[in-house]
Amino acid sequence: GLLAGLAHPRLRGALVALHDAPQRDWPLEALAEAAGLSRTVFANTFRDVVGCTPGVYLQRWRIGLVQKGLREGRALKHLAVEVGYGGEAALSRAFRAYTGLSPRAWRQSQTGVG
Repeated sequence: GLLAGLAHPRLRGALVALHDAPQRDWPLEALAEAAGLSRTVFANTFRDVVGCTPGVYLQRWRIGLVQKGLREGRALKHLAVEVGYGGEAALSRAFRAYTGLSPRAWRQSQTGVG
């Protein structure tokens, strides 16, 4: 997973970039460039070392940041901008697809409040 990716001399740059700027649009070309690899070699190496595609990894990272923000009581509209979604609706769809719950239902399941 992440630790294996960070230990990899080429993938480290791409992972650090993703973590530093999750709100950025990250096409495969930009990540491959950050790693100093071709698109194909980067995509295959990332999947083999990290265990998922770069797109799936970015979605997991973004949703994890949103979950942290929701636990802190932060507004979804602010979180959407911070992690790179076009708005609350887009973030809500991605959140539900990943967790199986709406952000509100997830927050209630974590804190017992709406």
